[in-house]
Amino acid sequence: MNEIDLLLLCKYCGKFYRSPIVLPCGETMCKEHVPNLVSRTSQEAATKREIICHFCNLKHELPISDKDLISNKIIEKLTNIERDRLCKKRNNNQTDPILQNSFDWNICNSAWDN
Repeated sequence: MNEIDLLLLCKYCGKFYRSPIVLPCGETMCKEHVPNLVSRTSQEAATKREIICHFCNLKHELPISDKDLISNKIIEKLTNIERDRLCKKRNNNQTDPILQNSFDWNICNSAWDN
């Protein structure tokens, strides 16, 4: 696994980013992890969601709607390019053994949802 591959792994789940968003501290994570971090009291609020950041341990306020979260378009594009490259390598039986556990190979066989 090269250095670029490592940059494209979510620090929360350890897999390639899926719908990456930018947090107020500048870190990036998969959008799907946000509900896991929302505090119970924040879930009851109608105007904001609060999370304790997994990376900087600070409290962040996020929009209520997932559609209002800020996407990290550059990371998303780079992840798609790298995913396509790795899937092609796998189809040609040139897979790096280190990637076997950190890459969800099922996405090579299905649509990539972003």
